[in-house]
Amino acid sequence: MRYIAVIHYWSIKCKGFSHHELKATTREQAETEATILKFKRQTPFEGCSYTIIEIEEREKLNLIPGWIRKWFYRKSPSITWGY
Repeated sequence: MRYIAVIHYWSIKCKGFSHHELKATTREQAETEATILKFKRQTPFEGCSYTIIEIEEREKLNLIPGWIRKWFYRKSPSITWGY
C-alpha cells in the first residue's frame, strides 16, 4: 500500500490543493509525514489541512492527480485548484 497526502491550503490570495507521495509504509507513519508537510506549509496568513489517500501498489501515480480532482469535486463542486 502507498500513501498520498493531499494538502488543502487557503489564504487571502489563493486556495487550492497539492499532493505528495509519502515514503510511509503504515497509516501511522503517513499521518506523521502529512502533519510535518502541513506545518511546513502553514503560516500565520495561510491555513491548511490534509487528508491521506491509500493507493494500491499497482496503480500508476501519473493518473492520480486527475483522480484526486474528480474525487474532491464530487465532495465540493466549488473547489478551485491551485497548481
